[in-house]
Amino acid sequence: IDFRAIRRDAAFPRLAESMLATGGRVLEMMGVRLDSGTGKMLDNPSVLFRDNPLFQDRIMQKRVKEYVRAYDQYLVGLEEAGSATPRGVELARSSRPEDMARSTHVKLRDEGRGVLENDFLFQKPDGTYSYKPQPIINAAEANRAAQIKTLYDAKKFVPVNSTEFGKRKVNGREVIGGPVLPPQFDLFTQFPQHVREFARAMEASRAEGGSWNIDYNAIGTGSSGRYRITNMGAVRAIQREIVPFGWQVTKQNHLLAVALDLNALRSSAMKAINSGELGIFNNDMAKFEAVTKEYLANHRAGRPGETGIGIAARDAINGLIGTGTAVQRAANPIYNSLNPRGSMRTFRIDRLNDAQLSGRTGWYPDYDKINNNRMPQQIPREAQGMPDVAPAGDQGVATPAGTRAQLTDTARKALPRLPRGASSVPKLVIKREGKADAVVDGGSSKNWQGFTGEH
Repeated sequence: IDFRAIRRDAAFPRLAESMLATGGRVLEMMGVRLDSGTGKMLDNPSVLFRDNPLFQDRIMQKRVKEYVRAYDQYLVGLEEAGSATPRGVELARSSRPEDMARSTHVKLRDEGRGVLENDFLFQKPDGTYSYKPQPIINAAEANRAAQIKTLYDAKKFVPVNSTEFGKRKVNGREVIGGPVLPPQFDLFTQFPQHVREFARAMEASRAEGGSWNIDYNAIGTGSSGRYRITNMGAVRAIQREIVPFGWQVTKQNHLLAVALDLNALRSSAMKAINSGELGIFNNDMAKFEAVTKEYLANHRAGRPGETGIGIAARDAINGLIGTGTAVQRAANPIYNSLNPRGSMRTFRIDRLNDAQLSGRTGWYPDYDKINNNRMPQQIPREAQGMPDVAPAGDQGVATPAGTRAQLTDTARKALPRLPRGASSVPKLVIKREGKADAVVDGGSSKNWQGFTGEH
């Protein structure tokens, strides 16, 4: 059982991982049944101690109990990885500049000024370290926001399904973003060189569906938190494996990478396997990931998601990826409870301490297709998968061509409320197994979906 491959996150307890990997092999050799995909002990310890002579020895009973405790620790770490608002870890053992400089979560770089630095720390000529003055930190953040504001024309609205980076009108709400950053971003010197390089490398990696291991500094639960040298304990380091697929701009003009969080996806799959809910994949993690990549490859190629894998597998994968929206819950009523929070997250690009390609490929998330559990029509590939950031509970609904149907009570409750004075209501795609998608018509049309993520 490759626990490290399942985990892929430095935030998990190392001791638990080591205990599981070595102890599990010994227990299996002695007749203990472990799930080959997740490592869960399938035997009841009390029954094992009673019926298996090898485990009537007190030392061997202790080994079984240690394995069970280590596995519980592992699941706690897995739950943390799948959380929409993970706790993370402190950047360093103390807020002293020297301890910060030694931390693996604080990477200092020479950005061309002959000084090792990051947003809040720098190395002085004598080799010691010091925090930057708070006014300098604040000014840098304000200057970045000013530059991001020039990425789009505030007076111009682009079509909702356009590949152009810009402002869109979605259900009366202004949404700013796009799949690719405009060329002038490369000249934004207020953003460190490594941040600009990360952004372009992430865009380039989409060709092969590459995932990234990131070390991210989170401040609070939103994107507007600021480094404050008097309260560096509030900054938490988070490690994730993500698949970036677009960009969005907040009201404060912070630039966010929008991504599929593979830790959250694996967390939902692991829990479903341990509950015996993924029999369609033989409750096997490796098979689940392989079929998931087929599902995403279908989307990329313009094929229905179920091509080659079947409708049941499509719906199970769709539920495990999740978007956390009312639209997706209505489009996939059977499996949406597998991951009610969804696996889509946002990260401020200038808060990345480090980012490295994982070497794993084949991940092609398309937000619109996942959110609607269908294959959208007449949307340029480059524009597919780009959600709009919306307040929780205010999700949009897509409108592909299709047959018409009456709203069920469940589907009607899933629809968002329209602003007062709105003259139309959205359409709702209802998946019907073995039949064509049913579309409930209300009049308006859009292709970018509501999205609530992590910053």
